Amino acid sequence: MYKASLHMTSKKLSPQQITDTLGIIPDRFHEKGSLFSKRYPNGKRREVSSWSLDGKSEDASCLEVYVEQLISVIESNSSKFQKIISDCEIEIYCSFFAEEDDISGSIFLSSDLIERLTIFPINLTIVMYPLDTEDL
Repeated sequence: MYKASLHMTSKKLSPQQITDTLGIIPDRFHEKGSLFSKRYPNGKRREVSSWSLDGKSEDASCLEVYVEQLISVIESNSSKFQKIISDCEIEIYCSFFAEEDDISGSIFLSSDLIERLTIFPINLTIVMYPLDTEDL
C-alpha cells in the first residue's frame, strides 16, 4: 500500500501565507516554533513551518497515481508556486507499507513522470515500512 503527500517547509513563510498564496487548504500544517509533541511542553520546537497536502487516490496499490496527482496540483498552480518557491522547500513524500501479498518492495515511476518532477526544485522521498516479521 502506498501514500504520498506534497510537503512544503519554510523558515520565512507561515502555513497561512502558503495557503493564501496557493489558494489550497492543506491536510496538515505546523507553525514554526510550535512543539513537536504537545505531551512534552519543554520538548523540541519546530525550526520551520510546514504545510502538507495528501495525495488522493482510489488505487492505493500504485505509487505513480499519487505522485502524478500531486504533480498535477503543482502544474495547474505553477504561477502561484512560482511566487513562493524561493522561500520554500518542496518535497513529495512517499510511503510504501509492505503487505503480505507484496513484500518485494519494488517501486515504479515512469520517465515521463520523473521529468515532470523537474518543473520546480522538488525532492522525492520514498520511505519503506517493512512488513512486521511477527505477521509472517
